[in-house]
Amino acid sequence: MNLAVHIRRPEGPGHFTAAGFHVPRDYLVLLLGSVVATRLLAKSGAHGSGRPDCDEFIPSTVFLKLCLEQMRITDDESFGISAKPIPKGTLGILMAAAGQGNNLGEALKRFAAAAVLLRPDIKVAVRRNRRGLSIALSYEGKRTARMELFVETFALTIHCAFRWLTGRRLRPLQAILAEPIGRFRKTMLKSVLRCPTIVKGSGATLSYRASDAAAPLAPVKYNTWAAHEFVEFMRLLEEAAADRNSRTTEGAPAIVRDVREAIYGGLHGETAVARHLRMSSATLRRRLADAGSSFRALLDDVQRGTAATLLMTDKSFEEIAAEIGYSDARSFRRAGQRWFGMTPSAYRRGQAPRHKRPV
Repeated sequence: MNLAVHIRRPEGPGHFTAAGFHVPRDYLVLLLGSVVATRLLAKSGAHGSGRPDCDEFIPSTVFLKLCLEQMRITDDESFGISAKPIPKGTLGILMAAAGQGNNLGEALKRFAAAAVLLRPDIKVAVRRNRRGLSIALSYEGKRTARMELFVETFALTIHCAFRWLTGRRLRPLQAILAEPIGRFRKTMLKSVLRCPTIVKGSGATLSYRASDAAAPLAPVKYNTWAAHEFVEFMRLLEEAAADRNSRTTEGAPAIVRDVREAIYGGLHGETAVARHLRMSSATLRRRLADAGSSFRALLDDVQRGTAATLLMTDKSFEEIAAEIGYSDARSFRRAGQRWFGMTPSAYRRGQAPRHKRPV
């Protein structure tokens, strides 16, 4: 469920990573309201000057985490936009319904059918054509900047969820996104989805190839609120960063991008990653050293970021530990103390002092 509308210039020539994707801080205010956005930004340590109404940017991952935090606090997936609150976990029920299909095409149809009952605030329509099929998201009533922002957020969220459900690097054939209105000045999906984009009208429409529509679903079960979409979103950013670097003269160190993507894919050991990249562990260490990095540093960075967001979901500490590559919850708790300056329990409660920024 996150976005990328602005790309920060890399610190080194040609070097761009997923951390370079940012969104206007004003979009958080638009979605959550000034008071809530100010409080959450201050709590996260990303509030900058303290003026949430100014046109500055925050990392896309921070935007995601704060949106998830607000959902957790309010138990409302619509951020108060819907006439009635949409209980936290509703998307999980929608994806469980979609998962009953045999392929992506069937999954999209089941998702749309279930959305009629569970998401009355958003209209979902699935259509087929000669090139494949599309899922269109819209809403009733007066067109507003807040609703357009919310629909784009929802569109990216379900795209990430379907990537997880299929186990494929889905890339839309085309996206039709809303025209600017008021404080919604620019579509946030173009740089992330990496597909031909048309800015027209209202709502959001994602079209997929016929080959993707026929893709079978992976043998997975959606059972934890918000966890799967975040991991897929991080993979999406890594892919977008790699694409951007491939179009530059210098390019970021390919070995760093490849290792980070492998870690996001669930490989947490140096030997396993080296084997995945078809090289020896010694070669992997040497190439990372030449790129000014190390496997331990990259692993720790990915684990820290993933853990921070998974702590905003309903996953247990044991489940989070296993997902990010720790053998048990005790080891994860020790790492949490090192990463955040507090225990994972305190970080989840949000009652302890602000966590330390990563070095």
